[in-house]
Amino acid sequence: MLLATRTWGDPGAPVVVLVHGVVASGATWWRIGPALAARGHHVLAVDLPGHGAGPRIDRPFTLADLADDLWATVDAAGVVPAVLWGHSLGALAVLEAVRRRPAWAGRLVLEDPPGPASSDGAAVAADVRAGVALARADLAAFLDAERRANPGWARGDLEARADVARCQAEEVAAAVEAGIIPDLVEALRALRVPALVVLGAPERGSMVTGAERAAVLDAAPAAIALDAGHAVHRDAPERYLEVTTAWLEDGRTGA
Repeated sequence: MLLATRTWGDPGAPVVVLVHGVVASGATWWRIGPALAARGHHVLAVDLPGHGAGPRIDRPFTLADLADDLWATVDAAGVVPAVLWGHSLGALAVLEAVRRRPAWAGRLVLEDPPGPASSDGAAVAADVRAGVALARADLAAFLDAERRANPGWARGDLEARADVARCQAEEVAAAVEAGIIPDLVEALRALRVPALVVLGAPERGSMVTGAERAAVLDAAPAAIALDAGHAVHRDAPERYLEVTTAWLEDGRTGA
């Protein structure tokens, strides 16, 4: 199915495809998309099925479904992605897309992709249901709780979180409960394209922890950990952009 999209930048410039995480939408890239466009990229951000303005679904999706939808949407736009860039669930969708179509993109940026050893699917599913329920019942209260929990977020980050209310909680939660998270270390070792993994800090909520974290850092073609939570692009946007754009330009991690 074709996904809802938003774009920034010159249509003739190298294409970056941004893929958001669970319960979010392409609105989460409100700062990152324009910043990449200003650096000479054409940026396309998608809303995954059951999220934001994305197509409505009547069953849980799989990573294969998300990869198919990314291919269909990007191909329909008539572009070839120079960079596939995903956060959390979006990073897993990106990994699945290049696993099955290795030559599709030139580079990957993977922000805090969850691994099975560090992630509790039942807990994530419960958070999805609770967050969507609160956002639908009292959006102001939901956003106030987000503001108090994340005092460093910009206003745009909080505004983007309003899209939680549009998430199809049951279908998304069921997808998580079904074991959608692959073997992250194996997926990274199988990559045949350059990739940068940007992790948050475990003490701040990164979803890659313990022995799995060490294995991910070892398996990733390039990796860096920043002083941020799971949503690195919201918690430390300036450093995040510095690291990712430096790597895109010349392969440095910015460490």
